[in-house]
Amino acid sequence: MPEINVPAFDPDSHRRKERWSPRYSTLLAKGLRFAYAHLHVLLEYFLNVRAERIYVPYPAVPLLYLFSLVPRRYRPKVIVVDAFISLYDTIVADRAMVPANGLVARSIKKIETRAYEVASLVIADTNLNTSYLSETFEMPRHKLLSIPLSIDETIFRPIPYFYNEQRDITVLFVGTFVPLQGVTVIARAAKILKNCPQIHFRLVGCGQSAAEVEEILSSYESHNVFWDKNWKSGEQLSLEIEGSDICLGIFGEGEKAQRVWPLKNYSYMAVGRAIITGDTLCSRDLRSKESREPFMAVPPGDPEALAEAILKLAQNHDLRKTLAHEARVFFENHLSSRISENMLTKLFLSYPLSGGEHSSLPQP
Repeated sequence: MPEINVPAFDPDSHRRKERWSPRYSTLLAKGLRFAYAHLHVLLEYFLNVRAERIYVPYPAVPLLYLFSLVPRRYRPKVIVVDAFISLYDTIVADRAMVPANGLVARSIKKIETRAYEVASLVIADTNLNTSYLSETFEMPRHKLLSIPLSIDETIFRPIPYFYNEQRDITVLFVGTFVPLQGVTVIARAAKILKNCPQIHFRLVGCGQSAAEVEEILSSYESHNVFWDKNWKSGEQLSLEIEGSDICLGIFGEGEKAQRVWPLKNYSYMAVGRAIITGDTLCSRDLRSKESREPFMAVPPGDPEALAEAILKLAQNHDLRKTLAHEARVFFENHLSSRISENMLTKLFLSYPLSGGEHSSLPQP
């Protein structure tokens, strides 16, 4: 199957720290590159590919919207779409970058709604996200399907957990510091545990809530926190996870945090480390799949509960080892790329060219 791939962003921008730059010139350059990439893909399809079935990875909305401007008879017969992150949900609901009732928010919602109308099948990563997409963008449920995310398992591979009693406990968080991750909750938990010299926090990443995190850490002598703001490759992140004792997921209190199982948790589980994350609707749904606990969960937005859970794990080597093992087993049984690839391939190839609902398809 031919692949059309035009990078929408400069792959080296992370290394140059452009990601967090607010300069208008930088934003304009990125916007132009983004628009060029999608127009290039559309033209390449019509000039050289013209396949009956296509798969559009995230971010799919711009290309879908362009397809919506093309008469139906010229579009692919089957368009399978990865709706990993909703633009409207991210910009308006989660990050609150524009007013929810404003013109910009309404325009984003209209664009995204029209884009999804073109799709034959829309894939999200959790059942809760498929429900959200259906309700928010008025999509019939038969167009939506939940398939787990995929990570590079040649990089994030299982490493048995081993703890040397002579060293301290490393508590790792990796992320982009967006609101749903609740990094301020982690910073406050670190402050609560400031008098536990054996527990050290390692924060990797930077982003929207960085200033708030810095303010919390500066309010006490944060010798128990090391913050690496540099961009990391997958290989480097895998080594970070391998060297940790406890890995932290998300702790935000927003509605979106209830629906997602973040990519960082996939990576933690794939390597096999003890995880603490928010007690959300999504985490409860995942825990119901196994009789044994694959991770610890605490109330979102509660630094005291998080600190208590970290201290409990820090003091119990056997529990950390058990959770590390169960996390890896859970990943293999429910979240591995093998499962996702099999489901996606089966559905993509069997979706009728004449249209239809997934209920008429062989179930994965």
